[in-house]
Amino acid sequence: MKKSSLGLVAGFLFAFALILSSCRDKNPAALNIYTKEVTINELKNDFNILFISDTHVITFNSKDTKEIRENGKTREKAFREEVGGSNPADTFLSLIDYANESEADFVVFGGDIIDFPSDANIKFLKKALKSLNKPYSFIMGNHDWTYPWDYMTENGYQSYRPLFNEFTDTNTYYSVNEFDDLVVLAVDNSKNNVEAKALEGIDLAVSKDKPIILAMHVPFSTMPLLEEKVKYWGETGVSMGAEALGGAPMDDNTGYLYDKMTEEGSNFNYILTGHVHFQNESEIFNGLMQMTADKGYGGNAIMLKLKAGE
Repeated sequence: MKKSSLGLVAGFLFAFALILSSCRDKNPAALNIYTKEVTINELKNDFNILFISDTHVITFNSKDTKEIRENGKTREKAFREEVGGSNPADTFLSLIDYANESEADFVVFGGDIIDFPSDANIKFLKKALKSLNKPYSFIMGNHDWTYPWDYMTENGYQSYRPLFNEFTDTNTYYSVNEFDDLVVLAVDNSKNNVEAKALEGIDLAVSKDKPIILAMHVPFSTMPLLEEKVKYWGETGVSMGAEALGGAPMDDNTGYLYDKMTEEGSNFNYILTGHVHFQNESEIFNGLMQMTADKGYGGNAIMLKLKAGE
């Protein structure tokens, strides 16, 4: 058989495999939506925020290199084994369906929604978000815009972050989502610290003089979180601050956000984060609480129900 014929056969077989893959039975995880109620005296009307993070979607298409496919297959296998065999991509679509049917007023995607920025994953994400009938904000996590062989590099930063412009209104650093008597501030800290370009967003949110709900990917360190982190991850730095206890060191930008959150008269009311793959609620400072979401690829999400004051 001629070499060109072999190429045609190989191409046909690959395309046929993709068709079979698209026709397979769906296998999402059972959804587990944790409901948290928070009363905010300044609110005149109740408001619900659905927070979804760490779904680590992995899909494939003909543009994948061998390196992308091998990495993707290995990581998808690990995710599926951890949650009883369910498929992260199917689970994400189930979460989108839930969001559409739920009482959520706003949806926040809290990072690591896809596991790496391949053509297949970006196209999957675009199609999935087009099916969402709720307003949303999208924050990037450390996996969305990186590959293991190009992790947190300048090349990755310049090449892959722009792929998310269409999901973030071209601003991948922050979003300030203002409602009648509430602000939802989403801040990029996917490199374990707040991006410098997000500082103007923090100032803008504070200037609104309304209650603020903060959403990020990487959480602030607290003792309960650090204790749980050691059980799940070991001694890795998966939270910001408390470096001596195993957290990542905070830079000046992160310190600026922390000061705004904890200063007297602060309007920050609650913090939603992901990254750690387990749920934890703990106090940051003087009653300001932070909740980390359990892994989205396991069907988990948080419904934050903000209740108007009496």
